[in-house]
Amino acid sequence: MRRHKIKFNTRMRAGFAAIAFLFTIFIFSACMDDPAGIVAGSSLAGLFAISIHRDQGTGGGGVADPKETALIEKIKTEIDGKIATKFKALLDTDVSYVEMKGLIEKAKAAKTEEDLTKLKTQIEEIGMKVAAMKETPAQAPVRKNYAQAFIDGIKGLYGADDKPLDELRKLIAGEKTKIILNVKAPATMTTANVTPTTPGAIPFTLADFEASLTRLVRRVPYLAELINVGRTNSKHVVWVEQANADPGAAANTAEGAAKQQGDFDLIERTCPVEKITYFVKVSKEMLEDVSFIQAEIENEIMELLRLRLDQQILEGSAVTPQLKGILNSGIPVFVAPAQFALLIPNANNFDVIRVAISIIESADPNGPFMPNMVIMHPQDVAALDLAKDSTGAYVLPPFIMPGGRLISGVRVVANIGVPIDTYVVGDFTKSNLRMREDATMTMGHENDDFTKNLVTILGEIRAVHYIKSNHLKAFVKGDFTNDRAALLAP
Repeated sequence: MRRHKIKFNTRMRAGFAAIAFLFTIFIFSACMDDPAGIVAGSSLAGLFAISIHRDQGTGGGGVADPKETALIEKIKTEIDGKIATKFKALLDTDVSYVEMKGLIEKAKAAKTEEDLTKLKTQIEEIGMKVAAMKETPAQAPVRKNYAQAFIDGIKGLYGADDKPLDELRKLIAGEKTKIILNVKAPATMTTANVTPTTPGAIPFTLADFEASLTRLVRRVPYLAELINVGRTNSKHVVWVEQANADPGAAANTAEGAAKQQGDFDLIERTCPVEKITYFVKVSKEMLEDVSFIQAEIENEIMELLRLRLDQQILEGSAVTPQLKGILNSGIPVFVAPAQFALLIPNANNFDVIRVAISIIESADPNGPFMPNMVIMHPQDVAALDLAKDSTGAYVLPPFIMPGGRLISGVRVVANIGVPIDTYVVGDFTKSNLRMREDATMTMGHENDDFTKNLVTILGEIRAVHYIKSNHLKAFVKGDFTNDRAALLAP
């Protein structure tokens, strides 16, 4: 039993000695930058080591050795009070010291071999921390003299240019030299200091982006609102007209006399449906990345289709694939009636339109009709507003009424779709538009679109326009220049 106790006490003393050794290393590591701290650290380390030896060295009642007591007293007298105070403050704020101090207390209280093993593990961890502190010592800041600091400042201004630095070194060495420092003068900051990504562009920082497309402005389609519009479900529109009436009128009949006989022919007429198309090819990336582009493309296609249809209603050549327009349907051209030809003084555009109205209203045979509109270019409408009589006075009503421009009850419609100097007077309910397919939009791929990430957006209209042969005299077309001359009195 006594042998076991002696063996345990031996291990305890070895553990305490190791603690004292590591603690001594720690103290010296912490005080390397302070000579006073080194003295205090070494003294206190010895004091701790001796204290431990004194407390644990004897296996019995812990009686102090006179030599040890004398040594401790000598060490105490060597430690200056100020140094001890400074060192104590240093240690009290150090985490490693606090840990070591705690281990010393635990070592004093250790009673079993298991407690000693735990202490050994903790001592090894603290030893690794001390070794790490030695391997990566804190670097003291490098102090620069004023000359070197000035050189570094100049180098920051000039970058990689060493010429000013060489001259400055000569100046510091006492040699004669000349230094030219180009320093940017401070200025007032304005929006001109904002540099755009693209040279010459407006800086994005100073701009407010309007997330929409400002589209081109085009004329407004108008004829589809003036004429007779319907639908068809076939490739052709077919109708039957009465023709060649003989003798064309009923007659009074005397008693016992032969009654008036007549007849007429039925003629089948037809007009084909034609197609108007327009498409745009766009990349898949643009459709995905520009949020509004698909809607704008579809609006563009729709507008261009309707404008083309409007133009075809008026001017289509009737040669497939064009529609048969009003101007090319065979409507009469203005011819001055005998009672007006070369008989109107100071003839103007009002006079031309008024005579054309009278021609439609007195058409025979296949007439008369009641015209409801005259279409012309806005500049020709302006000529109406500016028309003056022989005295220089503006022409006033009955031509212009408060409800709008009216000439003998016929409405004046202005649109740049009508060529300048051209006009059409007529009963526009006799102009027929039949839609086979309204404006439709489809998207798809053609050729190698799929492999190129391209998308084709296609719009198309299928329609037919016609004026029946028996209604042609409901219209009169002409040009103002020639027709004024046909009316103007010499």
